[in-house]
Amino acid sequence: MSQEQKSGRAIVRLSRADKSDAVEVLALAFHKYPLMRYVLKEAGAAYDEHLRALIGFFVESRLTRYWPLLGVKEGAMLAAVAAANSPGKKPRPKELQEVYERMTRLIGPEATERLEEFERITDRFVPDTPYYYLGMIGVRPGLQRGGLARMLLEHLHAMSEADPVSTGVCLSTELPSNVPLYEHFGYRILGDADVGQIHTWGMFRKEHR
Repeated sequence: MSQEQKSGRAIVRLSRADKSDAVEVLALAFHKYPLMRYVLKEAGAAYDEHLRALIGFFVESRLTRYWPLLGVKEGAMLAAVAAANSPGKKPRPKELQEVYERMTRLIGPEATERLEEFERITDRFVPDTPYYYLGMIGVRPGLQRGGLARMLLEHLHAMSEADPVSTGVCLSTELPSNVPLYEHFGYRILGDADVGQIHTWGMFRKEHR
């Protein structure tokens, strides 16, 4: 039995039944995150509603495409979540496009343009080989610094290492303090840029088989 199992923690592949819990964990974890504050800066009193709609789309993207949506459970409680993309491009299916359109109607055209601008810019900082992409990783408030994010990160690394198609794991961060943290895990900066009022770093952890 692993140390995580002994402590009551287990990494699981989340399903549609876990969607609301996954959105809750990520919305709490990213409530003050610079990218979310920048994209949704006109939301005002509707900020929480818009944030949950945006994150709900990110979660739905993984569920619909069968991409990795990973969680750490402590007993019955979902404590941490990682949302990732598998290697290769998958077009947005019709049902997911409908979710996207509902989300963009809610957050408005200005927020949608900022989100799409961010995606256009960060697309420059990815390798030209197949890779896993870590879109979001978050821990429920009050449980940070307990090793939960590390568990999810290392699990995603193991998935990439076991996948003969994957050349590594890619991510972006908008917190300067995260850059040395990810470098500690073997990531290197592929590029960085200003996006409106924030700065983003594209990073890649290459597989060495």
